[in-house]
Amino acid sequence: MIHGTGVDIVDIGRFRKACSRWGEAIKRKLFTGDELSYCESKKDPELHLAARFAAKEALYKAMGDDTCTGAFRFIDVEVLKAPGGRPFIKAKTLKAGFTVHLSISHDGGYSIAQVILEKK
Repeated sequence: MIHGTGVDIVDIGRFRKACSRWGEAIKRKLFTGDELSYCESKKDPELHLAARFAAKEALYKAMGDDTCTGAFRFIDVEVLKAPGGRPFIKAKTLKAGFTVHLSISHDGGYSIAQVILEKK
């Protein structure tokens, strides 16, 4: 059964400006060490960070108010890649019994993410 859906779009240029303004502090507040390592290994780290930020926002929108075991914190949500390259979300505070389906894309200066939250 679908519990909720969420979508978010991020202007990559605006995201770059925020990263420049707030520096490493904002990155450490929003992303895990593994996410930062992966993205910073890429030619355009902010492109990949923006996509992960969109994914976390989309998850938040899909959750509603009864799916989290505590307060929603971006650092407790991790966007990873499966061996075949498909992105997936690992959320520490998401209650048991939920499956997250994630799609991420970027084009033309924007990153977009869609989440479908399924309740078993």
